[in-house]
Formats: sequence, C-alpha cells, structure tokens
Amino acid sequence: MFTVSRYPSLPVRVLRELPWSHSPLMRPSDRVEGVIRIVAMVVMLAAVPVAGAAGTAEYASAQVSIAAENAAKTQIPATISDNPVTESHGDMTGHVFSQTDATVSWTFHGQPGRAVVGVGRSARPGDAVSIWVDRDGRWTSAPLGSDAAASRGIGAGVTLLAAVWAAVVGLVALIHRRVLRLHDVEWTRQWRTLDDHPLGQGS
Repeated sequence: MFTVSRYPSLPVRVLRELPWSHSPLMRPSDRVEGVIRIVAMVVMLAAVPVAGAAGTAEYASAQVSIAAENAAKTQIPATISDNPVTESHGDMTGHVFSQTDATVSWTFHGQPGRAVVGVGRSARPGDAVSIWVDRDGRWTSAPLGSDAAASRGIGAGVTLLAAVWAAVVGLVALIHRRVLRLHDVEWTRQWRTLDDHPLGQGS
C-alpha cells in the first residue's frame, strides 16, 4: 500500500521558487525573474518613505503659497445689479444640482468692478453680497482653508507612490512576458529535438 503525497504548502512552494533555490527544475531565466521580483518589491517598499517625504515637502510649500494667496485677498460688499439666473447641471453620476448666478458690481479703492458670481436663490437686484477681491480689485475665490495644504501634500505623495508602483509593476509584467516567450521558444526547440530523435531510438 502506498500513500499519495500531499500538495506542498504555500511556504514550501514559495521557498522552492526563490532564485537561490536548489531545485533542478528552475531555469536560469526563472532565477533572473525571481531576482527582479525581489528587487521590485524592495523598490516599491522604499518608495513609501520617499513619497511620504515628497508629500511633506509639498505640504510645507503649499502652506507658504496658500498663506501668501490668502493674504492678498480682501472681502468687500458688492451689489447685485441684475436678475439672478438659476441653471441646473448634472454630473457623471446622474445627480442634478442647481446654481444661481448674478452680475454684481463694487468699488475697491475708487476702482469699479463687475463680475458674475454665485448668489443665493432668494437674491434679488439691489441686494448686498460679500465677495473677495485681489489687490487689484478683481473678483477672486474665497481664501483656502487650512486643509487645502494637507490635501495638496497627500495628493503629491499618493501621486508619486502610484507612479512608482505602476512603473515597477509594468516593468515586472513586461519582463514576465519576455520570460514566457523564452520558455515557449525553449519548449519548441526541445519538442523538435524529440521529433528528430524519437524515444527508444538512437541518435
């Protein structure tokens, strides 16, 4: 009576596939690919702190930039000069939202200004609204919040990390396809050798 050996466990299979394994079934191309995969994993892990450092640097830079931008903005009163217009818009998810805009006018340091800005749906001509202008008295967006710098920093870090990981994964996949082609060529060559020298016959 004999027993059928159990399929090797995952750790055993992983050890057998390492490039320094003594398995006679591993071809040189398998060992090279194994080394490349290990190097790729090291690069991907090393990219994490690098991306973190890049994100931190971008966060610090964004803080300075946003602070300078916010310092140049001034909130002033403006007057609605025509009837507000409400328009509906839809996004990619099918959600429909409404936006009400109106032309407003103002005076900043003696210089008049006009712009179309968002207002409340109940706004009427002659109503006063608050807007933000730059040093030249031109309408601008409201100052950015403290979370804007964090968002830029996180975005920079994640973008860098994703780019590195995508490049590494793509390179490994390309090499794997190349190795498979080499294996196919080698199998074809060996089958042709068997066809030329059938089993049981001499050379």
